[in-house]
Amino acid sequence: MWSNGTGVQPKVLTEHQQQFDELLTALGISLELSDSEKLSRLRSTSADKIVAVQNKLERSEFRALSDDSFVSKSLIGRINDGSFAKRAKERGVKILNGECRDEHYSYGTWRTPSDSYEAVFRRLVADYPEAVVRNLMPIYCPDRRLPPWAEDWTHAFGKIYADMQVHATERGFADKLDKGGFVVGKDLLRYRIDWRAKCVDQLLPKEWKVTHSSDMPIWFWGNGVGDGLTSDEKVILKEINSFFAKFVKGEDVQWKKLGPKWFHRLNARGTMDMWEDEHWEDGLAVWAAVNGGEKTASISRL
Repeated sequence: MWSNGTGVQPKVLTEHQQQFDELLTALGISLELSDSEKLSRLRSTSADKIVAVQNKLERSEFRALSDDSFVSKSLIGRINDGSFAKRAKERGVKILNGECRDEHYSYGTWRTPSDSYEAVFRRLVADYPEAVVRNLMPIYCPDRRLPPWAEDWTHAFGKIYADMQVHATERGFADKLDKGGFVVGKDLLRYRIDWRAKCVDQLLPKEWKVTHSSDMPIWFWGNGVGDGLTSDEKVILKEINSFFAKFVKGEDVQWKKLGPKWFHRLNARGTMDMWEDEHWEDGLAVWAAVNGGEKTASISRL
């Protein structure tokens, strides 16, 4: 599983209808037209124009719909009650799921909101149901002010968004899989990347460190990223690519230590080790809040 965590039930039709109406209005298409005429007008609109107005929409992110067709309306409920894990276990499903250490640098640049609590709130509502964001924001900003750990609202947004996309949601998901019968370290393989290849400097700023997508040269052996991997880097990546290849081929892969808190990590020195999750409890607190559970005043990591 790459790029987004499974952690929030996607929006329902009424919320997507608001986005659809906003898009039509931005394109100058009347809301009074029939459904078929609205679609006809959209289909005759150039892709360039649609992309141009998307950047100006308040509900700018086009995400999945809880429709019981592509996405089950009970998806997150079944993850939380253990039935998802039970069914996956019965079918022999294994999951490889991980993170980069500094995800937030990249996420913080994705349609970054202006410098205020309200702007960050509205930006997150573009991705997630509003009820979820209302439960989420008090964890990070209990008094609606810039948290003491944040340099500015851009930094705060990047941290919150990265937690929702990756850090917190993957921990909540791992916890529910573990409680549902998965053996973490065997059925669910958690990994963490703290190392960055030199060729990433040609793709992403150095100050973004080990951010989202900076691990792509690892999985694709440097192809398509700058000058690719050096010979020394290929030696460093031999072990991580070995277990990745075995996993893709369906062979048995198992970590040296089992349990939901253990990552197989490529550390900053360029060696592999087992790392115990220091952010586990914070991730579970966020998961509980966005899934309607008990809310906590703040999280310790930040």
